[in-house]
Amino acid sequence: MTAGMRIPALLPAALALGLALACGAPRDAGAQQVKAPEARSFAIRVEEGTHVAFGVAEPLPGSDGGLRIGFAVSCEQASGKLEALMSFGSAPLDKRVQAAAGVPGGRVERFGPVVRGGGPAAGFHDPRVTGREDVLRFIDAAFAPDALVSNGHNSIWNRVGAQENREARAALGRCAGAGE
Repeated sequence: MTAGMRIPALLPAALALGLALACGAPRDAGAQQVKAPEARSFAIRVEEGTHVAFGVAEPLPGSDGGLRIGFAVSCEQASGKLEALMSFGSAPLDKRVQAAAGVPGGRVERFGPVVRGGGPAAGFHDPRVTGREDVLRFIDAAFAPDALVSNGHNSIWNRVGAQENREARAALGRCAGAGE
């Protein structure tokens, strides 16, 4: 999927599958912590049909481009139902990880439970956030210039421009009925 590519409206399950496929399957070297890639544009941008969705997916350094890291938020227009998806690759079996988004200025928002890393043989850490207030917190924290979305082992920087982040937050907010 190319950066900024417009794709047709997706169902939430299709979006989850698409992000998982875009982020790739874990490899033996997948548990190695690496420098956080920088997303400079939205790889997922849907504002038509039945859903609104925005997200990023970037190659995880050291994976020869086969493993990707990213996050996305989808909103069903008819109901305003929100869902946030993240894919971090694998983490060592003994490492505790938890999804989080840190915004400039130091505020960190945490999402979901703390879990032990899955390691390459067990799969990758791909948290899903479905509670409305939690997803709205995620949108506020992750869709900001220079936000860092991380699980404590692997991370991705949101280096998308301020205007594009504002547009994503506004479109997702309108869909969810949360205002702009």
